[in-house]
Amino acid sequence: MQWLSHWIPELESRGSLTPEELADIAFVKRRGKAVEGYIIGCVAYEAFAIGVLAVSRPNNWALAALVLPLYLRIAEIMQVTVNATVFDYVEGRTDNSVASSARMVVLAFLNFAELIVAFGVLYAVSLGSLTNATGLGSALYFSVITQLTIGYGDLLPTGYLRVVAAAQGLIGLAFLVLVFVRLVNA
Repeated sequence: MQWLSHWIPELESRGSLTPEELADIAFVKRRGKAVEGYIIGCVAYEAFAIGVLAVSRPNNWALAALVLPLYLRIAEIMQVTVNATVFDYVEGRTDNSVASSARMVVLAFLNFAELIVAFGVLYAVSLGSLTNATGLGSALYFSVITQLTIGYGDLLPTGYLRVVAAAQGLIGLAFLVLVFVRLVNA
């Protein structure tokens, strides 16, 4: 998100915002709208990626271009969650004007779903490495049961997807713990 701050100043990182900006209600509202627009754009891209995989099998370069933003979005979701939970606490930040508890809950649900979709697309790209998978629906289903740490065993990752599935389980668990801690400390 910070890479857009060159064109949209409201998307600067929270750490670079001044107390004056945080006290300016109009700025905070503009920032909230900008963040919401960014997240809607991310969700739209994830829907686009699902659509591409549903109707075609892109070549390797197109596949890499399709998947790279998803890896970056997964990393960004975790980075923002860690910053809002751990570093705000360590720094003694008490302003919740940009990330209030109510906003955090809504964004947490959306981000949790985004993680499921992003990992689902990653599984769909390597469907051959997901034993018993029959299509995009199977990849999304596997992503859900992996992130919820259910693991029925009906679909099994092989090769590098085993590492991706393990990472998804850990990221999903860490995300839930961080959001819970943020809400308890609010």
